[in-house]
Amino acid sequence: MSKIGKKPISIPQGITVKSENGKVSIQGLKTKKEIYLDPKIYNVIVKDNKILVEPSDKKNINKLTWGLHRSLINNSIIGVSKGFEKDLKLTGVGFRANLQGKKIIFQLGFSHDVHYEIPEGIEITVDKQTSIKIKGSDKELVGKVCAEIKFLKPVEPYKGKGITSSDQYVLRKEGKKK
Repeated sequence: MSKIGKKPISIPQGITVKSENGKVSIQGLKTKKEIYLDPKIYNVIVKDNKILVEPSDKKNINKLTWGLHRSLINNSIIGVSKGFEKDLKLTGVGFRANLQGKKIIFQLGFSHDVHYEIPEGIEITVDKQTSIKIKGSDKELVGKVCAEIKFLKPVEPYKGKGITSSDQYVLRKEGKKK
């Protein structure tokens, strides 16, 4: 049995959840999210402001992903109600980010500027040219955009230059000795 899968998901005020034929529709104030679950594998029960996800066959191997599907529905509810947010910092001399329409233009110490297209469903704000806030209702998409931006200039361990998350710890190495 899954410890996570057994827990009921509480539905906050202002959010409506409907479950029909394996399709779970979550409607919030600003956004809407749909998740598809195979009705032969999982039953989604909505009642009393709670959602229960149960496997159809308790002895089947499908209960291995029971907790995963419960977490996906929970993350969708959190995303529709509050949203997700991540902060990135640019560390290095001359490292800057500028927002122009649906693009971010980075100056990362290369001989050219690096352009990054912002995907649909993501809202990015640039504060002070060295800090970036990424917001969205989809946790997976916010994390993916964060990872793609961090991949543009990974942190090097000697001086700590690069793009980092606000909660990321950089293990610094000692330089050459004489």
